[in-house]
Amino acid sequence: MGILIFLFLFPVGIHAQVRAKPTMRVLSPNGGEKGIVGSSYPIKWRSTGVTGNVKIFLRGGPGKGRSFIITKNTKNDGTYVYKFPKDFGYKQYKIYIFALNGSASDRSDKAFTICAA
Repeated sequence: MGILIFLFLFPVGIHAQVRAKPTMRVLSPNGGEKGIVGSSYPIKWRSTGVTGNVKIFLRGGPGKGRSFIITKNTKNDGTYVYKFPKDFGYKQYKIYIFALNGSASDRSDKAFTICAA
């Protein structure tokens, strides 16, 4: 009887599998950097548990500002090289990255600046 009670209270061989929530983190630009108009700049991020591709855009200007789509669909491989257009406004921006499946997203912690050469 004692062994049965022990097995009831402490089942052997039963393991609960806990899945971590998918996460995404913008690494750069993440605040304070300067990008030069007409030059290429690597956008970098790290994701854990995120499957599928991502969408990346810039947001900047006063208030909520304007959004500029960088890419609607790219591999979730941690790097995307973007060339700032020559006619881009010289302002402060933040990068936003979203998993296309909606599982995770992140944005730059602080603004970075796009300026003239």
